[in-house]
Amino acid sequence: MRIALLGNLANTAYAYTKALRNEGLKADVFITEKERKQVTTYPEWEDPEINSINSNWIHYYEQRNPISLFQTMTKLRSYDLIHAFGLPNIYCQFLGRPLITHALGADLKEVVYESGLTGYLLKRAFLRSKCVLFSDIDHIPHVNRLRLSQAQYFPAAVDINKYHPEVQARYKEKDKIILLHSSFLDWTQKQTTSKRNDLFFHAFSKFAKGRDDLVLRVIAAGPDTEITKELLYDLGISEIVEFLPPLNKQQLVDEYHKCDLIVDQFGMPKFGVNALEGMACGRPVFLYLDKDLAMQCYSDLPPTPVANGESEIYNTLNKICQKDQLKDIGTKCHEWIIKNHEGQKVARKLIAFYNKLIAS
Repeated sequence: MRIALLGNLANTAYAYTKALRNEGLKADVFITEKERKQVTTYPEWEDPEINSINSNWIHYYEQRNPISLFQTMTKLRSYDLIHAFGLPNIYCQFLGRPLITHALGADLKEVVYESGLTGYLLKRAFLRSKCVLFSDIDHIPHVNRLRLSQAQYFPAAVDINKYHPEVQARYKEKDKIILLHSSFLDWTQKQTTSKRNDLFFHAFSKFAKGRDDLVLRVIAAGPDTEITKELLYDLGISEIVEFLPPLNKQQLVDEYHKCDLIVDQFGMPKFGVNALEGMACGRPVFLYLDKDLAMQCYSDLPPTPVANGESEIYNTLNKICQKDQLKDIGTKCHEWIIKNHEGQKVARKLIAFYNKLIAS
């Protein structure tokens, strides 16, 4: 069985492909040149040691070049099954091969409702697909709105050989509680995809008053980096804030191990791949999560702290910001990831899913 995966937002297709190949499946990933030029969709961001250009299972193509796209479509027809994430479903639906249409990011929340050709074709792909998967819990309202009765939740794959608690505590500062803000700084843009980092910064500034045991490290990545620096200065907390440059995933793991609490996003009621990887590293990840939606996808809620809005963020910080308590929560987060998102377990489940789909 040969499988082609494409649509590499946040290296999702690459992560699935790597896990599938570790299980012995002949799986290839197809990545656009545009994705290769963006940091978070380039395989070397995930695994700096690889050479994806010379790989025999990672293929690059130019989506806007008719010749390159035609050649890629021809290659894809030789696979037993195509697993497409997001926008590539626009053309994969016409290849005449068994197809898994996998929602990812804004495709099912925004693009399918657009009035142009892209919106029409993507919506057509979801409505006509015999197999629709989604991995973001906040896709559920849109699955219901579009009446995608064939849709089902499928977990993201987390490589626990890479994302795991530190072997020994090398980094801990005994007298400081270190918070790592790892989410992209994106809070003045679209409301539906905004991270609402500003909610956390306002709440944290109140929480930090009168304390000398806090350090906030912020990864300076995202469209609102400069305005965030201005906000933190205006809030009077710039002295306890350290800005870090954009990091590849191995550098990010090192920073996870150095901190006590990872701060994610408070705009969308879900966790993304980075939050899952942080929990796998044995750290609590503070974010906004719709518990009702989560319980439709899991048998138990993740033990990580959640809050919705500035006041809840402030109150939760007051409840959890003690080193021993954060350590205990982090241990439970790691165990939850092993149960629900361990990469090879997910890969075996996906292979069984492929076999069933092809047999039908």
